[in-house]
Amino acid sequence: MIFILCAIIMLQAGILYRLWQQRRQAELLARNRLRYIEEWLDLLYLYNNDPVSFHTRCKELASVKRLSNYHIVNDSLRLSDCRRHRRSNLTPAEKEFLCLMEAGFSNRALCVIFRVGKVGSIYVKHHRIKAKIVNVNKSVGGD
Repeated sequence: MIFILCAIIMLQAGILYRLWQQRRQAELLARNRLRYIEEWLDLLYLYNNDPVSFHTRCKELASVKRLSNYHIVNDSLRLSDCRRHRRSNLTPAEKEFLCLMEAGFSNRALCVIFRVGKVGSIYVKHHRIKAKIVNVNKSVGGD
């Protein structure tokens, strides 16, 4: 009986610790997102009368590197952690593209992040990456 009570207490302690970790990660993510928003607002203040410079700086701020630095999306964005595409023959940029798509970024947002002019180009890029994955899977399955 004591063994069962100890096991239940240990299980509850583990659950509480995991919940505490998740809360801590959520708070960190919220702080990082707030810092990112503050940087955008700072740009707006600094370049209020210079729209060309503002636009240029916004492009710099909206990049995969900056999103990764602020941990704006969850850790699955990190190239080494993107499990689904880790061992594929995709380029790092293609893996980042798929990870951002899976993280829920819109096609318009991907246009900005990857500096693509038209949303249609995002569809084409996604189609080509999917075809590349299918071709690799066919060649692996054919062996």
